[in-house]
Amino acid sequence: MSTSNSPYPPSFERPPQSGNDWAAPLIVACLALGFTISWGTYELKYRVHEAAAVSAYRHDLDFERACDSDLGKLLADPRTTLTRLKDVYSTDPGVSDLEEPIRSAVVAWNQDREQGVLFCPELKPPASGTSYQVWILPQDGGPIPITLENVQPGKTVFAFTAPDSSLPAHGFALTLGRPASMLERAGQILARSG
Repeated sequence: MSTSNSPYPPSFERPPQSGNDWAAPLIVACLALGFTISWGTYELKYRVHEAAAVSAYRHDLDFERACDSDLGKLLADPRTTLTRLKDVYSTDPGVSDLEEPIRSAVVAWNQDREQGVLFCPELKPPASGTSYQVWILPQDGGPIPITLENVQPGKTVFAFTAPDSSLPAHGFALTLGRPASMLERAGQILARSG
């Protein structure tokens, strides 16, 4: 019989504990916590990104609805004039043939509102560093360039607004190239009225 003061019989005595017994469960718990935090961060970023995408889509949808509404008002206004643009090759045989000439372009313009719309089913997204510009050609004064934004495949209606106090429009031109402030430097003239 043993003479130790332990309340347990000798066969049930616990072995002495070392400091490393908690290391494995602690490592597993830290790894699980790290994965949980990583997943939570990923989910948060993903949901914020998705919410931003939905918000942008709603904004674009609201903008398109507003444009449709404004377009109807613009076209219904008796002060709005329609001007057909002709491709440059058909109006000036000295100009080299364009790769794909603009065959159908119409500008609806309201001088009182200083707003217009270009209807053109043939515009393709411009190359990087270039853009389409609609030029208001007043009878007196220099041409006024307006860059068309958001040219996408399938889009055929492009709204634009003239700068304040612009001169009355006598004609219009459509160019493709680097944005310019002078028609002579605007790049390729695709179509013009007249």
